[in-house]
Amino acid sequence: MNSIGTAKLAEGNIIEIKDLEKHFRSGGNEVKAVDGVTIGFQRGKMIAIRGSSGSGKTTLLNLIGALDRPSSGSIIVDGVDVSKMHGKAEVKYRLQKVGFVFQSYCLIPNLSALENAMMPIELLNPNDKQRVEKTQNCWRG
Repeated sequence: MNSIGTAKLAEGNIIEIKDLEKHFRSGGNEVKAVDGVTIGFQRGKMIAIRGSSGSGKTTLLNLIGALDRPSSGSIIVDGVDVSKMHGKAEVKYRLQKVGFVFQSYCLIPNLSALENAMMPIELLNPNDKQRVEKTQNCWRG
């Protein structure tokens, strides 16, 4: 992922968002789903994003997860500008850096919650004997 370029993060931050905007048109109106957000998230901290329905929480998470592209601004995750990623770099980023639990619970039904959570590790390294421990450590923080 370093082919995208690196950026310096403020000490202790794993994610930095600067002047982030995501605007789109809906029914002839401009929707400012994310409008000028600037924030940093510290490494090792648990963060909750709260707000009323339609306030942009899901859009913000989709932008951080490279599931959507910002209209403007930057998203730096672990020193890499996610907002400039395309194609295979996005796939690699999602596989190695972020995880999603969607509201619709897009889980594989015949797997346990732990097995669903371990799926990215198995895709990266099917022979990883420590995948259960690594997955459980992610849950513990």
